[in-house]
Order: sequence, then structure tokens, then C-alpha cells
Amino acid sequence: EIDPDVTAWNVLRTLLGVGLTLLLAWSGGLIHRMQGTSQGAASWTGVVLLAGLLLLWPRLTLRPELLSYAALILVVESVQRLSRGSTPQAGLRGLLLGRAGGVLLVTLLWAQIHGFAALAPLVVLLAGILAPLDRRWRRLPAHGGPSPRVWGLLVLGCLVALALTPNGPRGLVFPFRALGQFGGEGVDLRRTVSELVPLLESPGTLAWTIKAYLAALLWGTFWILARWRAVSLLRIVLFFGAAAAAWTNQRNIGLFAVAFVLLHAPSPVPPAPLVRLIRPAFLKPHWVALWGLVVVVVGSGLWWPAITGDRFYLHEGVGRRFGGGVNPARYPQASTAALARMDIERYFANLDGAAYTLARGAGRIFIDGRTEAYSPAMWEEYLAIRKGGTSALDLLASRRVQAVCLTTGSGAFKAVERTLMESPDWSLAAADGGGLLL
Repeated sequence: EIDPDVTAWNVLRTLLGVGLTLLLAWSGGLIHRMQGTSQGAASWTGVVLLAGLLLLWPRLTLRPELLSYAALILVVESVQRLSRGSTPQAGLRGLLLGRAGGVLLVTLLWAQIHGFAALAPLVVLLAGILAPLDRRWRRLPAHGGPSPRVWGLLVLGCLVALALTPNGPRGLVFPFRALGQFGGEGVDLRRTVSELVPLLESPGTLAWTIKAYLAALLWGTFWILARWRAVSLLRIVLFFGAAAAAWTNQRNIGLFAVAFVLLHAPSPVPPAPLVRLIRPAFLKPHWVALWGLVVVVVGSGLWWPAITGDRFYLHEGVGRRFGGGVNPARYPQASTAALARMDIERYFANLDGAAYTLARGAGRIFIDGRTEAYSPAMWEEYLAIRKGGTSALDLLASRRVQAVCLTTGSGAFKAVERTLMESPDWSLAAADGGGLLL
């Protein structure tokens, strides 16, 4: 049975969410501006932070991405401070014990948690390439900061840190294996993973997130033009890179949210705007600050109960991840329980409930939901099984699959369900409202 009391999980998730919010407030400039003299800047930076959290809404669950976002902020801040160094570094040993050593430590810990750690050497490489251009473009002093040799050693150190995982050197090629999934003919993970419904039809969650993404993309572009030279080249490149990644895959919207907030960090140089904003005389600074504060307080007050409540998980599962198909009350509980009692060596489970089945089942699972590990050829087999027919039966036989456990809420596996029910070689072993076992 599923324990309905998720208080402890909600407390942990809330603490991680608060920690991520504080990191965003620090790196995005909110805390810095609260200590300054500008009356309106801090309040409206709070609005930017709230918009970033709105973009992060689909990812505020207990998943490794939540820690990846925090690690990305720490890496970006560290390399930015490293590149702005006003004095030459005191040798390689001094560098490793300073901010560069912090980058390596964060990368090492990050690699143990999530595959997004592959971003660390990329960020360091971009920082090293852009550092001299950034100084010239923003008219900063030409001296200071690491030499190209040190940047190269830091990139190499990050790659070594990525290899210090149970996967060893194989972990270094993990991002390329993941990207390779999108290269197979007819393989589109945006339609395969979790059987996603059309994104803009997801009720009340992802649809609004995508609209917020488009608004943030427009505002971020406008902000860069209005704060010309005040925004670092690294943060501009990360912003548009994350925007492109989110454009192709909604899973990357969380990275875009982080890049969007980091774009608004304070700058050591005054802006040279291409687009100038003229504040009307009647909008006094204290009124600007007041309205910004009202937006933050009202928005946070309305949002907080929904984020911290038990129904957040159900809302997330029903609305964003599975459309109208699956929630914790409709997993194939009877089928999985029957499967666990059988002497089954290998079974097939569709992605909708694969993690649930894997945690409670027995035997070796053919598809277990850890999608990044599979090749395009494996995805072609998965899609062929989903289509049903003789080819699906042949594939299941060639893989020596002895049982098929299907989560049926999404309706995407009706074809193979019909094929198995009509086949004389397969019989129904268990069924409930969440799925069936053949």
C-alpha cells in the first residue's frame, strides 16, 4: 500500500526549494540590491525571482534536477568571480585552493547526483573563451584573471571530476549517448517519455509554464538590450543557450529559469543601453518599490500553499507528466503485486509506470524508465512494441520477455494490449483500474 502521509517528503522538498530560492536571490542580485540605496530595484528584482520560480514550477519535485540547478549557480558564480580577478593568481596551488578548487569540488559532488554535471566543464570552457572578449567589450581592466593555460587545466580537472563516479570514464560520454537518442529515425522522446500529451494541452501546469517561458525569453532579450555592456557575455550565452535547449525539450525549462534569473545580476560597469526606458515623473521611486513589493507578496502568498501541499505531487503527475492518464492512485498495483509473486526472469513495462513497477516488482525489466541510458535502436524497439501487431510479438519473443505489465491510463498502449489479448500465446494474469498484467 502507498503511505498517504508525505509530510516528510514535502518538508525536504520545501527546504531544498527554499535553499535554491536563496541561491537565486544571491546570484540574481536580490540580496545585493536589498543592501543598496535603490528603492525600486530590490522589489522588482523580487518579481524577476518570482518569475524564475514560476518557470521552475514543473521541476520543484524531489528529483536530482533540483540539486543540479543549485550546482549550476555555484559554478557560474565561481567562474565569474575567477575571471574578474583583479590580481594574478598566486600559482597553481593557490588557484586550486581558491575559487577554481571550489569549481572542481562542486563538479565532483554534482557528478554523483545528476547527468547535468556535464554542464560544468562547458561553463568553464565558455568562461575561459569569453573572458578576454568580455573585458574588452565591457571596458574592464585588461589584467587579472587566470591565463588560458589555467582555464585549460580547470576544464581538464572538471572532466576528471566527472569521471570519478561509479560509471568511471564511461560517464564522460553519457551526455552524448543521451543526445544520441534524438538522432534515431522516427524516435521523438518528446512524445515517448511518459507518453506526454501535447504540451499546451496540459491542464493548468505546463501550458502556463510555456507561456511564462515565452514571456521570459522576450523580457530577457529586452533586458540585454536595455543593459547593454552591463550584462556579462557568459550569462548572455548561457541565457540563449538554455532558451534554445528549452525550445527543443520542456525538461530544460528549469535550466532556462536559472539562466533567466542570473541574467539580472548586478554589474560592476554602468550600462550603455540600446533601448532606453524613461520613467514617467509621477512614478516616484518609492511607488515603484511599493508596487514591486505588492506583486511579490501577493504572488508568493497565493502560490505557497499549492507548492507545499500534498496535492502538489498529484497535480504534477496528472497535469504535466502524464496528461490525464496516471496518478499515484492509478498505478497498476494489482498487476505489480501479482508480478512480484511470479517466477519471472524478464518482463516489459511501459514508461508510464515503469519506476513504480521496478520498485515493487521482481525479475529483470526490459524498459525501466531510466531513459537516458538507451540507444536509438532500443527506442525503435520500444516504439515497435507500442504499435502492437506481429512485429511486437516477435520482438517480445526475441527478447525472451515472459510478462508484460502495462499502465493503461494514457491510452497509448491500446494497440499492443489488443495484440496480446488476441494472441493464443498470451493470457491475462491480473488487472485493475491502473493497468494489467499479461
